[in-house]
Amino acid sequence: MDNDRVVVLDSNNYENKLTTLYEKFDEESQKQSIVLLGENDLFKKKILNFFNSSEYDDNIVLYSNDLGGFLDILKYTVPNSMQELFDEISDDETGGKLLINFKKHFPECYENALKFDTSVLTKNSLLSLWKIVSAVLDFEDDVISLASACMLEKGPRIDYKLLEQEEIYNKTFNLVKFIKSGISFKLAGVENSTISLGYIESYTHFVANVIDEVNEEVVLDGVSLSGDIFSHDIISTLLHKSITKNYKIFYNKDFPIQITK
Repeated sequence: MDNDRVVVLDSNNYENKLTTLYEKFDEESQKQSIVLLGENDLFKKKILNFFNSSEYDDNIVLYSNDLGGFLDILKYTVPNSMQELFDEISDDETGGKLLINFKKHFPECYENALKFDTSVLTKNSLLSLWKIVSAVLDFEDDVISLASACMLEKGPRIDYKLLEQEEIYNKTFNLVKFIKSGISFKLAGVENSTISLGYIESYTHFVANVIDEVNEEVVLDGVSLSGDIFSHDIISTLLHKSITKNYKIFYNKDFPIQITK
């Protein structure tokens, strides 16, 4: 249950035509988006869909018939290695000093982070990036679980930024700032559960900002959410608080929010 809305995790009662729609596309985010559009009769509307999954690559995709269908706004990318990530962080003076400090105060944590094998993260998704956060900051549990157990109402502000570019499509996520902000709070003595809450809460603010930025270029008729990450209460609750403007939010009605393998 999500803000008095039932999230369909599994179902055998949807119409066959929805399966036909689903099978028209290869990419999972577009497959889920097109079914959601069909269920809610949105093919003549401009809809921004967020697909966040534990099993597939994530995507933020804009649907508009005027634009010829789907337009990718943002895909996440997992780094080839932790060494590559740390090298990127060290590329500027502040990042280099931050890592020196991190290694000095948390030497075992630093070394273990470098040993983390990013090849086990087979999906380019937000969940994969949160797993990198857990590895770097030596969390005892995953980000969602720690955030859900946190007793505080608010977490620290984590940087969810996009690299600057003129176009609204094919944006690049700034992973360096995303990791640096977590390290900074770790060095400041902030508890793991509180940092985790910051990662979840700041993500929901990021979603709201992306919606507003896209809406400035293409006036949206609504926002749709699909993928099993949105079935977590803490994420859905904070997300509905963050999307403060009067955007219509659509979910699947009978079709599962994500088809599992």
